[in-house]
Amino acid sequence: MVENKLLEKALDRRYLEPYAGKWVAIIDETVAAWAESAVEVLAQAKKDRPNADPEIMKVPRKDEGPLVVCDKISLPTHR
Repeated sequence: MVENKLLEKALDRRYLEPYAGKWVAIIDETVAAWAESAVEVLAQAKKDRPNADPEIMKVPRKDEGPLVVCDKISLPTHR
């Protein structure tokens, strides 16, 4: 049994199939943003929901290997 509902949905490729090849930000078990890179998707999610703590993952294409799940990512700071 999978305890994390996000992981359970991710394991069911049909849920994330529209985002194949993209990075997605998940907030409250819903896809809140998607983009070509982890940094872009995090920036978009934080822009839309600044107080949220999104979970970020790369959705594999059918011909790719397993999911890459990142626990914490920080946006680069401009100096």
